[in-house]
This record gives sequence, C-alpha cells and structure tokens, in this order.
Amino acid sequence: MKLREFKEKFLRLKGSPAYIAKGVALGTFIGMTPFPGFQLLIALGLAKLLKVHKTAAALAVFNTNVFTGIFIFAFNYYIGTVLMNLKDMPAFPTSGVSEMSHFIFHSGTRVFGALFLGGIATGIPSAVIMFYLSRIFFQKKHNIMNNIQLNNQPSNPTPNSNYTLITGAGTGLGKALAKECAGRNMNLVLTSLPGEDLPEYCKLLIDQFGVDVACLEEDLRQENSVYILAEKILGKYPVDMLINNAGVGGSKAFGSVAPDYLDNIIMVNVRATAMLTRLLLPELQKHKRAYILNVASLASFSPFAFKTVYPASKAFIWSFSRGLYEELKGSSVFVGVIHPGPMATNADVSARIKTQGWIGQMGLLSPERVAKIALKNLIARNSLVIPGTLNKLSYAMMKTVPTWLQLSICARIVRREFNRPQINSL
Repeated sequence: MKLREFKEKFLRLKGSPAYIAKGVALGTFIGMTPFPGFQLLIALGLAKLLKVHKTAAALAVFNTNVFTGIFIFAFNYYIGTVLMNLKDMPAFPTSGVSEMSHFIFHSGTRVFGALFLGGIATGIPSAVIMFYLSRIFFQKKHNIMNNIQLNNQPSNPTPNSNYTLITGAGTGLGKALAKECAGRNMNLVLTSLPGEDLPEYCKLLIDQFGVDVACLEEDLRQENSVYILAEKILGKYPVDMLINNAGVGGSKAFGSVAPDYLDNIIMVNVRATAMLTRLLLPELQKHKRAYILNVASLASFSPFAFKTVYPASKAFIWSFSRGLYEELKGSSVFVGVIHPGPMATNADVSARIKTQGWIGQMGLLSPERVAKIALKNLIARNSLVIPGTLNKLSYAMMKTVPTWLQLSICARIVRREFNRPQINSL
C-alpha cells in the first residue's frame, strides 16, 4: 500500500470518533509487539473481539510498521533488556525483515521476552497518544461535516412539531442550550427553579426565533417534582430530545454541611436525572429518532476533597449514561453524555473559578461554546464528549495520574474557595 492510498483510506473511515480512535489505538499497540507477519491477523481478531473499528486497527498496524519499520523492534529489544536487566544478549539484526523474524522466533525465550516487554513499554503510551490524536482529528471532521449540513439547510425551515426538554434552563449552560436549540428551529419545553425569570426568557426565545417554547417551573429538589413535571409534559408535548442539564454543587467540607445540602445534590444530580429519563423514555421511543443528553462534568473522572458528593454524583451520570447508551444501542433513542470543564455559569461559579488560579481556569469555556459543541456532537451521535482541547488533555491526565496525586492537587485548588459565601445553582 502506498502512502497516498493509506491517507485516503484513513480519511474515509466511518464511525464515531471514539470507535475509530479505539481501533487506531489497538492497531498501534499490536504494531509494537514482536509478531512480524502476524500483527494484522492479531489486530483484526482482537478488533472483532473487542468490537472496535477493524479497518482503523489494520491501518494503524500498517502505519506503525511503515513509519517505525525494523528499528522499533530494535528499540523495544533494547528497552526490554534494560527492564529485565539482561546481560550478554545478542545484537539485534537490522539487515532485513527475514533476518529479524528468524532472530525473534529462534533466539530463545530471553530474546522474545525482552522484545515483548519492550513492546508493551512503548506500545501503551504510543496507543494512548494515537487514541487522542485520532479522536481529536475525527471529532473535528465530524464537526466540519455537521457545519456543512447546517449551512445547506434553508434559512427559515418549516417548524417541526416535536419538542426538546431542557432542565435547569434558567441560568448558565441551560440558557445557552435553549438558545442554541431555538436557533436550530427546535420547539422547547424549559424548566427551572421558580424565581429565575424563566417566563421572560421563554418569551424572548419565542420573539427572536419564532419557535414554540413552554415554560415549566419546578424545584427538582422536591421528591415528587419529577412526577409532576412528567405529568405536565406527557400527552401534551411530543418530546424527541431530553437534555438533563439541571445540577447543583459547591465546595464545602463534608462534616460542616447540613444534611439538606447533600440531599439536594443527590436529588437533583442523581435522582432527577435517572427518574426523569425513565418517565420520558416511553415517549422518546415513539419517535423514529430521539436523543438523550446528560450533562456530567470533568469532575466525573476524579474524586475531590471538599466537594465529595458532587463529583460522585457526576460519576453516576457518566456511568448511567454509558450503561443506558449500550442498553439502547440499535433502538431509535441515542444517549450521549458531555463532560464540561470549568464554565462561568453564574456569579457564584465565576467567583469560585477565579479563586482557583490558572490551574482551575485551564480549559475554561463559555456556556455558549459548550452548548454549541454539545448539540453538534449529539446530532452527530457521539456518545462521549469532552469539550475543549485542554479539557481533553486533563481527561487523559486523570486516566494516567495516580488517584492519590490527583486528590492532593485538587484539594489544594479547592481549598482556595473557602471563606466565601456559597450559592447553589439548579
């Protein structure tokens, strides 16, 4: 295969960015292992077993061999001998593929063991790097294609009769999501806490975009609120998109907070998300194509001291979303989850972000930017979204840095938020 043909095949890969990226990571790793002549078969077999993109895995094996060639095996051999502390080892042949294959398979277990261990040592970081690079690349490709589709739509499309339900639409990301949906000619059912001027905002969206907007004020901290909300919606508004955005959090020492403070986080972040999804699922399943988007957080991937319950509740949303995505795969309902980093969603959150210094402000995005990313990726059927390049890097670090070190770093950042009033937001 020529290099140009390889590029063309790689660019034509179809599937979600994560699905393709997993195949690339697998192929890159296998390309580092000491199985010349068998790498492609191994990669295809594992791709089928692990349900990742087979073509991407095969192309990644080819890419690894072309760009590293015989020298990666020599390097892995050297790394392996160092890690195993092997002495008096024979020199690795670099004269040709046949000599190398003979050396690998006929020089004994010490040689093969060194190559295998060295391949793992270099293959894991290489696979991780290629996973994120390819995911970012194909995510951008998806976004470009979505933009083309959106730009080709008529400027004043005929309004549809379906509705998008957005919780927590009175402030921050919820307001931005509502405006982004209205700009896409989507009818809306918006909910928020009473007293957040939601009726005025609904009227503004109606006047600006000409869509139908229903305003329902409910306090999701109350036990029966999700049932009341569902009763108001079902049979009246044909909902084909549910966005569980409402959330509450803050930074306080666990032992100093009132039990109600913790109960509010659990009721809104965990219970309301799960129960509202369950109550509206039969309605969503009536539609030929329907969507669920759950708003988690970058905090889903690491425990935090002085937040404790909040990241745990967002970890629930991540786990709940991924499980439901798999359960509903192949049905008309698609499930996505987005993990925003820091956002200046209201006065309290903005003040807390400022106290955290430059580390806490890394990856800071506006609610409007996150809303745009969220809708594009949901429509493109990307099930796991982390908006912003710096936030993607933070996610990668959370997956590799030991938990004890994460806890120490995060605790130092969050401690800076103390000695200031806390304002919960829904």
